[in-house]
Amino acid sequence: MASPPVTTVKMSYDIQYSLIDDPTGPVNDSFVGEREETSPSLLNTSVEKLAFPGAKEPQGSPQENTYQHTKDPECQLANWLIDNLIDGMNQRRWYGDDKNDALRPVFDVEGFGDLVREFNESIERAKYEAAKKIFMLPSVKVWGSIKFAGNRGPCHSCRAVLDRLARTLPTVEIEVKYTGAVNTPVGRGLSGVYGYNVDVPERAPGGRWHVLYNKNGFRSDNEWLDKLRN
Repeated sequence: MASPPVTTVKMSYDIQYSLIDDPTGPVNDSFVGEREETSPSLLNTSVEKLAFPGAKEPQGSPQENTYQHTKDPECQLANWLIDNLIDGMNQRRWYGDDKNDALRPVFDVEGFGDLVREFNESIERAKYEAAKKIFMLPSVKVWGSIKFAGNRGPCHSCRAVLDRLARTLPTVEIEVKYTGAVNTPVGRGLSGVYGYNVDVPERAPGGRWHVLYNKNGFRSDNEWLDKLRN
């Protein structure tokens, strides 16, 4: 059997957040940086602990109803990001601006700590739902951008990962850029194609395909191409 194609993805993130229920004023911070992973990525090999495990292989396929893409870079990067973002927010809830004073939470809005605990202790669907609830709290404000750039488009499972990430962080813009063909078969007995199965009329500047997500998931080709032109 041929070796699986190597996929390399760089994730750049610039996320700002404000925890606004502290009696002394809002606790503001940011989560900024970049990280690159190459398949197979082994940041977290415990499938049941992933908030975004992706999509299972479809019924009737050789490996139906199993996760086959949890080591893909997009899956590992998205899960690493949400884990570390929530952990950082929880640290700020306890320490505020003074890392040496943990006598009480500086941010103790009802439900936040319980949701963080639920997120850390849950598996799969429950972990995803807990993450969504954290960012729906009226006292948690998050904004910014996350950009994925790779040498091939995401597979059907990683597209599901990115869709969940977008629904978890509805006020953060998520952009996917990749080179290569729009619809390249995954092969190796696995289902689907790399890239987005849409009628893309042209490549964006720089020879890359650009896809933008919003709170409702994938945007149509006309919407994101219009944005790039403007």
